[in-house]
Amino acid sequence: MQIAAAEAYRLWAPTYDASPNPLLDLEFDLVSKHLGPIAGKTFVDIGCGTGRWSEVAHDLGAHVVGVDLSHEMLLQAASKRGLAEALIRADAASLPLDSGIADVVLSSLTISYLSSPLHGFACELARICRSGARILVADLHPAAEAAGWKRTFRHTTQTYELAHTPHSTQQLLAGFAAAGLVLDRQVAAQFNESHFETLRRAGKQHEFAGICRIPAVWLGIWSKA
Repeated sequence: MQIAAAEAYRLWAPTYDASPNPLLDLEFDLVSKHLGPIAGKTFVDIGCGTGRWSEVAHDLGAHVVGVDLSHEMLLQAASKRGLAEALIRADAASLPLDSGIADVVLSSLTISYLSSPLHGFACELARICRSGARILVADLHPAAEAAGWKRTFRHTTQTYELAHTPHSTQQLLAGFAAAGLVLDRQVAAQFNESHFETLRRAGKQHEFAGICRIPAVWLGIWSKA
């Protein structure tokens, strides 16, 4: 059963952090490798959800601003270390943030759920960044989309699929280039033997070999000149 992202996250929020989610583990590994030093910097987490990355950034010494449209997800985030006063409920298309405040912006597993056009979102990220800032955007890899991977979760006895708008790599690169952002690199990650236990907990052990052959997470990294 497919439902809108807003309704999905309303239902999913109470169990989101506890639900076995191999994609989040892989995404964490990939983004961690490319996050860079953030101590003392202003870190803006767009689509912060339950505050996974906002909490990490806080613990690493960053000044954190977490933004999400889901009230229920933000309630979960507010219980995490250092985040109670760091969260804003807002649409990513119109961020209530001053221009040029961010040193690092992360938007992970969010871009496909945005209601705004891709170029408009990229322009908004560029607006809030100061010169030299880094922007990291991660999402399900287009190859995984093409292979038919679904964005699903379970609530009680029902499995739900999240409605979304996938973007090709070319669309992402073009949209961010049009906003004046400079691509530093794009990288991808695939599951491997180290992720078997996580996939088993999610009931995917019988699909393990096939899953490992497909790029699962894509990460683009830009800078603002």
